Amino acid sequence: MIQPGPAECCSPVNPDVFTIAGSLDENRSGSRRPLEGIPILLKDNIATGDAQHTTAGSLALADAHAHRDATVVKRLRQAGAVILGKANLTEFASVLTVGMPGGYSSVAGQVRNPYAPQLDEKGIPIVNPGGSSSGSAVAVAAGFAAAAIGTETSGSLLSPANQNGVVTVKPTVGLISCAGVVPIDRSQDTVGPLTRTVRDAATLLNVLVAPDPEDDATLSIRRPVDYRSVLDKEGLRGARIGIPIRSSGGILYEQLAPGGAAAVMREAYEALEDLGATLVRATLEIMDWSRDFDADATVLKLYPGGLTGHQMEQLPIFLPVELKQSLNAYLRDWAKGTSMQTMEDVIAFNAANTDRALRFGQTIFLAAEQPHVSRIQLLTRKGGVWTFAQRTRARLSRSWTVTGSTRFVSGIRGRRARRKSRLSECSRSGWHDLGRRFSVDARLPIRRHVHGTCLGRTSFASFGLRL
Repeated sequence: MIQPGPAECCSPVNPDVFTIAGSLDENRSGSRRPLEGIPILLKDNIATGDAQHTTAGSLALADAHAHRDATVVKRLRQAGAVILGKANLTEFASVLTVGMPGGYSSVAGQVRNPYAPQLDEKGIPIVNPGGSSSGSAVAVAAGFAAAAIGTETSGSLLSPANQNGVVTVKPTVGLISCAGVVPIDRSQDTVGPLTRTVRDAATLLNVLVAPDPEDDATLSIRRPVDYRSVLDKEGLRGARIGIPIRSSGGILYEQLAPGGAAAVMREAYEALEDLGATLVRATLEIMDWSRDFDADATVLKLYPGGLTGHQMEQLPIFLPVELKQSLNAYLRDWAKGTSMQTMEDVIAFNAANTDRALRFGQTIFLAAEQPHVSRIQLLTRKGGVWTFAQRTRARLSRSWTVTGSTRFVSGIRGRRARRKSRLSECSRSGWHDLGRRFSVDARLPIRRHVHGTCLGRTSFASFGLRL
């Protein structure tokens, strides 16, 4: 049962909401638009060109407005939706730092799970509301809005939907425009609905899925005329659904799941079979939650509070690289009414307002801001090359460099490579010339294992490619 409690899931209500709703009532026509009069909340990293702020949950952006509506907001308004307000989120969509609990932001506090709103002695939810679209999911579960819009880079729709018992769709990147969304990683960011029924989610997809000149990823989308037309209670009959098995050891996913999750997964499999689906267990070469990356970095959580105080966490290294570039572009092109023009400005504001802004630190922002990080243009994993614009195999001649800060540095190793080494000391006093350089024969496909960590003041492993 949903328990009453404070509404940290929502920022202040849109001051124009009653005017907008009244106008819609006065101008009713014979044919109504698909979302006519429906109150919808937006995650507070989606720009609105009205009286509302767009803060991404950050005190540094508490005064920020947007020059114009994000594309998804324009489409919602055109469909007749009433933008009820902004929903709280994990600050900067969980990419400010490691160890921040889902649903916490320095602007609006801690979102609580509506089914179990209790906090522990540190003020952290005993039952996680999920993140980073925490407030969007909680608001729908608690009946504060008919639907909400969230965003996802990696789990930020799926996690809160799961934790709060609501429906979501994590669209393929490029299906829904991300123009006007405070970004993390443009190659992975997407926007999606949070609703109480599958039909409501399909209705929102009908409105939101469309090409957008401001987001090139959307220009070649394909979609049904009406997503609701493919809702079929008998739709699973005869379907073949793959259940992946890890290639190393043949371990089923449910055997790795924590606690009672394995039993829930088995029940879900049985439900699928009862509805007529055939489950096919297959050994697949996949990248799973065990982080089978060769371009990961280890971040040390230096702040004692939060979920992972003084612990290490693995991050794909391309996240902080794209974060800095994408966030700076958003602040330049979309934000107004704020003195924050770059990520560096946000970091400086937080550092000057530690008590209010840095309860859990800003470890990832500090890592992303390092000047050598912006030089990364090429990342590798087993069997191929990943780039920003496209992840594909390449035959290139390049020199690699690995740089780091204090405490611990492990190097880079390359197969079929000619090594030119150049090392110098890296001390606690600051960054020094440190690197191992490799060159690769242009005739050979690049196939390397990249391994490295670096823990210290910036608490991040950093790999730079000299172009």
